[in-house]
Amino acid sequence: MPDIDYDCTSCGRRHDGGDGTEANPWPLIDFARPEALLQMNRWEQLTRSRSTEELCLIDNGSSVDCFLRGFLSLPVQGRRRC
Repeated sequence: MPDIDYDCTSCGRRHDGGDGTEANPWPLIDFARPEALLQMNRWEQLTRSRSTEELCLIDNGSSVDCFLRGFLSLPVQGRRRC
């Protein structure tokens, strides 16, 4: 897989050539809020949801959707570890 250049949202710097190794990892795909919350207007967010850094609850009337933010590290199949 080719090297990946990316702008880091955590530190604000540009990182060149991430190759997936431990020394030079690929970027973390990170979402601060679930898409379901972002699709709601501000009033709906205030009245139908509650959230923290790790948990988001959205009231759908008859049920509540729960979103938990976490970190999942997966190996890339077919790649030799360096």
